[in-house]
Amino acid sequence: MGRKERNRFKNNERVKNLLNKSTNTEEEIKFIKENYTGIGGLTRSGWNNGQFFTPQEVAVFTRLMMGIEDGRVLEPSCGGGVFLDVLPASCDIYGAELMADAARVSEICYPQATIHQGDALEMEWDEPFDYVIGNPPYGLAINNWDFICGKKLKSEVAFIEYGLKWLKTGGILGMVIPDSILANQREKAFRKHILNNHQLLAVVSLPTETFYHSGTSVKTSLLMIKKGHIDDNYSVFMSLCKNIGWDKRGNPNKESDLPAIYHEYLNSEVSHLNKGSHIKLIESNDSKALSGQLALELT
Repeated sequence: MGRKERNRFKNNERVKNLLNKSTNTEEEIKFIKENYTGIGGLTRSGWNNGQFFTPQEVAVFTRLMMGIEDGRVLEPSCGGGVFLDVLPASCDIYGAELMADAARVSEICYPQATIHQGDALEMEWDEPFDYVIGNPPYGLAINNWDFICGKKLKSEVAFIEYGLKWLKTGGILGMVIPDSILANQREKAFRKHILNNHQLLAVVSLPTETFYHSGTSVKTSLLMIKKGHIDDNYSVFMSLCKNIGWDKRGNPNKESDLPAIYHEYLNSEVSHLNKGSHIKLIESNDSKALSGQLALELT
């Protein structure tokens, strides 16, 4: 374990001690928010639970891309609450988290949200949501849920299905997912289900260093889906983020591409819900390099 990993471990241990207190000061809550990064990349338990928390910059970008201003919002794998932190106060916020420590962090730091500790895939809700946002656990085998696309799925696919299940028709899902969903043969049935039954709004590819501070270099993308099939003819926004704001060693480097990508999205056909003459890819920042198998299935 290197120096940075040891510092992460030390900070997480201090957070755990603070969680045991009956009350916390504002300074302690600030420390919890800024330093709890979970155990992804630190221990076998972290890998086994697919636990890699999202950088604040990506959470903000996701919320902006989804256009969340108010309404009912669900984060089904809320971790330490980074997505809860960026949601407007006008939202009615619900979160679910399997790991007890992470759920407690969200409860303490975000009292405006209703947090449920447990497996979201086993939870039922009183009414559907306007938005489902988050970064689900990756690569875990889910065998005990009734899926549309099969009885055995990876956790990231299961959470997308679950999110769509609990969205209102016309609601929007935005999740940061591993790129394997976009290209692997195993997920082909899932991709076809999405394209045939819902509107794919956007795919933004993120660089491998995005999750450096959580201990992994997994390749990910932001996937945005609108629930309900509107028309066979619509546009899909695709973009490639080359610079996230830090390099592969976690050191600040070039300015992040995310703000420019967001502004480009605002000016695109997709954000205005205009319909094209066919399903097409809106080219942005060399998006051909990221489209792969998904592009073939769209055209």
